[in-house]
Amino acid sequence: MFLRCFMWIFLISDCIAIRTKIRTKTGKIEGFTQSVLSKEVKTFLGIPFAEPPIGDLRFKEPLPVDKWQNIKQTKACQKACSQPEAFGTAVPVENQSEDCLYLNAWVPQGGSKQKHAMIWIYFGGFIVGDIQRNDGKVLAASADVIVFTLSYRTGPLGFLYLNDTGAPGNMGLMDQGLAIERIYNNIKRFGGNRKKITLFGQSAGAASINYHMFSSVTQRYFQKAIIMSAAADSYFTYHSPEVALDTGIAFATEVGCKESTVEGTLQCLRSLNASMLSTLQLPPNPKPPVFFRSHLPTVDALSFVSEPPAELLKDPFSIRPIPLLVGAVKNELSFFITYFVGVLQIPINVLDGIITRDEFFDLIPLTLDASNETLKVIADYYLAPYMPGEPPSYIDVLNDIGSDINFRCPVIEIAKTYFPHAKL
Repeated sequence: MFLRCFMWIFLISDCIAIRTKIRTKTGKIEGFTQSVLSKEVKTFLGIPFAEPPIGDLRFKEPLPVDKWQNIKQTKACQKACSQPEAFGTAVPVENQSEDCLYLNAWVPQGGSKQKHAMIWIYFGGFIVGDIQRNDGKVLAASADVIVFTLSYRTGPLGFLYLNDTGAPGNMGLMDQGLAIERIYNNIKRFGGNRKKITLFGQSAGAASINYHMFSSVTQRYFQKAIIMSAAADSYFTYHSPEVALDTGIAFATEVGCKESTVEGTLQCLRSLNASMLSTLQLPPNPKPPVFFRSHLPTVDALSFVSEPPAELLKDPFSIRPIPLLVGAVKNELSFFITYFVGVLQIPINVLDGIITRDEFFDLIPLTLDASNETLKVIADYYLAPYMPGEPPSYIDVLNDIGSDINFRCPVIEIAKTYFPHAKL
């Protein structure tokens, strides 16, 4: 419910524009003021926080943006980072670019003098994502908080790992970290307070926040977190370095760039079109539940992530204790079931929300990469409360299985680590 309301708030628009300026530590920016819910909201769209990760900077950690002399116009969103058309996002290629490391800000006028700030990190499975569809003005006006959204690289451009500083892995997390640091260092100039910064996100965005909670690089730059429907050790949010390296080599081989040295491989990969590289994440013969050759966070060559999340979770002192709100979206797997059934052209109608027992067992492999024996044990466990009869809805049981495995259980484990004596 929180996510649904939040996204609704993000998408409302009704504004009147007036010009406004702020001097940041890297230079002056000029945005505009909107009238939202009878309150003026200063708006800055397309604030650069890193040098464009193009040419020799492709696959590398982000570099802070250089200072500029003239007033930079920040009145329009910049293009999304390069990505494939997946999960219904369909960002047109013409609206994508490698030059994509920008953030947006909405600053409500009046109210508190030193406002809280909220930084949104988008979802998309570390494969896709776009801040253009996330408009923070209504949240800013209604809650009297400064809202920031940031872009980060996804797919191979953001997470290719070749165990080398030229492709260290986790570049997308480093993009986020640099943006969070920039916000922290400039928050007073936006009317905020360094001690009142909250990260919030859903799915891959939530997992990203969990990584920042672990990371000694960024955990100092925020004080609160809201995590929805994923954690750093979720099924789809971490690869071991061995798997990440195998994934990177397989990807380079498929696009014809596997060379005898890492530098030779990277030179070839840098010569290819960014949109093409992103599109080629889809393997030639996808099989459930792994439909993408996903390049995911890992223990990277620069120690942004120093240990596997499962190991970090064993030590609650590895995470700085901060106020944490966790949750999950109801029936989250329903979207993915519909998407995967379409991709694989499975002749089962799931759109009306009704499936038979046989169809239920046919679709269980969409939820988890496991043997038939393991999947049957899981199915029997979830069906047991309804025996000897049948559940009211097999599609709901399927939703529960997939949502628990991929979204709810990892979030609960985070809560248990933080609050070992809490009743969950």
